[in-house]
Amino acid sequence: MFNGAALGIVAWRRTSAGCTPYWNVGAQLRPEARGRGIGTATQHLLNDYLLAHSPVVRLEELLHR
Repeated sequence: MFNGAALGIVAWRRTSAGCTPYWNVGAQLRPEARGRGIGTATQHLLNDYLLAHSPVVRLEELLHR
């Protein structure tokens, strides 16, 4: 199925709306990796990590196709 090559990328940056900080999270997958739940699982893990290790109360997700 996959030969060990990267399946995509996930990126995040801290931003704010006024004085309320939040994380902007995005993911991009190679076409052959889409539709298998890989991106969803990756973003869930990243979201859990960011919420557990930072004082923000909001996440904003962007999906790139």
